[in-house]
This record gives sequence, C-alpha cells and structure tokens, in this order.
Amino acid sequence: MNLRWLKDFVALAELGSFSRAADSRAITQPAMSRHIKALEDQLGFRLIDRSVFPATLTVEGKQFHSLALSLVTEYEHGVAEIHKQSESDSGVIRFAMQHVLASDFFSLWWQKHGQGKVVKRVAVEANNLHDCVQKLENGEVHLMMCYQSGDEVLDLDPAHYVCKQIGQDTMVPVSAIKNGKPAYALSSSKIVPLACSGASDFMGKVVDHLIAENDAAAQFERVYEDSFSEGVRSQVIAGTALGWLPMVLVQRDIDEARLGIVGGSEWRQTLNISLYVRRDQLNGGILELWEAVKAV
Repeated sequence: MNLRWLKDFVALAELGSFSRAADSRAITQPAMSRHIKALEDQLGFRLIDRSVFPATLTVEGKQFHSLALSLVTEYEHGVAEIHKQSESDSGVIRFAMQHVLASDFFSLWWQKHGQGKVVKRVAVEANNLHDCVQKLENGEVHLMMCYQSGDEVLDLDPAHYVCKQIGQDTMVPVSAIKNGKPAYALSSSKIVPLACSGASDFMGKVVDHLIAENDAAAQFERVYEDSFSEGVRSQVIAGTALGWLPMVLVQRDIDEARLGIVGGSEWRQTLNISLYVRRDQLNGGILELWEAVKAV
C-alpha cells in the first residue's frame, strides 16, 4: 500500500478539506483527489462521501482513519528508531534542507563548521520545506536548515527544538541579459511572463507576497511553475520569463552577465537562513557541532 496515499488520507480526515489537506502535504488539490481515489480503489470501499459539501468521511472512512493513523505513526516511529540505532555510534549527522540550500551554501557552511568535529559522515536530504519539517519532527534527521522570511515562525515547540540563525540571503527579481540589458523590466507597461515556484511552496509564497505588496498582480502572467528553484533559474536564463531567485543561487550568473537584477529594493525580500535541532539529539558530534555554531 502506498504510504504517501495513507498520509494524504490522514491529512484529509484531520483537516476536513481537500484544499487544506493538499496544502499541508505540499501537493496540488487534483493530485490529492487522485491519491484518495486510488486508495479507495485499492481498498475496495469508499472513504469519502462526495455527495455532500464539504466532503465527509464515510462510516468505512472513519474506521479506516484510525488504522491509517496507526500505520503511519508506527512506520515513522520505526524508521526514526532505526536511524537512531544505526547512526548513534557511526558519527553520521543527517540534515534536511531546501534544495537551493543543499548546493553552494551548505558546502561552504560545512567547510567552516563541520571540519574537526567527531563526525565520520554527513548526509543531506534535500526537499521542500514542509517535508523537511516533517523529517525533523519524525526523527529521520538530526538537524534542519531552511529559509525563513520576516518574522515567520515555524510551528515547532521551542520546548523540543532549538533554532539558530546562521546566515542571510535575498530573493531578487532577475532576467536574462539580451543585447547587454535585461530582457524583462518591472517598470514595463507590458505584461511580464513569470517563472516561479507554486503558490503552496515557500518560494512561491515569498513571490506572491512581493507582488501583492507592490500591488502588481495584473502585471504578471505565470508561464512556468517549478518547486525547484534550479528549474526556475533555467527558464529565466533561457529568456522564457522573469523570476525571483535567492542570491546564493544566481550570484555567479549575475557576475558572469547571464542574469541581471531588475527593479528596486521594494521588489526584494531578505531571507534568514535558520538551523533547527531537536533537543533530544544534542549529544556527541551533534552537540559539538551545535556549540560551534552557537559560538559564531
């Protein structure tokens, strides 16, 4: 049985809405509907009563919710215990982080902070912010590195998690350079094609906020969506659209005149780079690493 479908169903049962459940699982609503339908087909009975609005659980759905929740919880706890047992004496530190941070930023950060620690190996799992948080909560990773904007606070209990800001970045609007100048401009009266992450992704929400703050929703036409910033970058370099991207990802492109920053400071968003650790993981090499990070 597909574990993702079970998690999708648990989210739907607990949130009572396909749209809210899809957002919590960082997938689209059509994908959520397909997964639930596929799970129903596999089980041979209906989980959702779609004859009413909002959709509710059937009798069978209510019974299956308890089983699904138990299966998902047992799986996650089991995986976490296996990770702890297999890595407790091996010197492995496991990180979860957004894809864009897993490239240049983490490499440079690890060179500075990871050298000389009692660590035999570091393992990095790159994913979207939602799944990174989930992996930290489930104990599948020891630490999580992520972007945060403004006064945003993750829903993590400070009694169980510690956070340290370890850097800053800036989301900037960039365009391909054509004939020595940016192909697109934010001051143009023409509609600007936009490449960005989906509205439910962290980066997509930052872009939507900037556009709303500048009262410019009608100025853009979304022509490409990608949950990976690297995919958005490729489209921007190709000249398909304008896009907002972190400086850590596009600094080299700007230096080498492949991309140019457009617009003024009102179109940019400062991003904090934060590191989270579970308090119950603060021992051995992880504690040594954390103490080194705190000292900076």
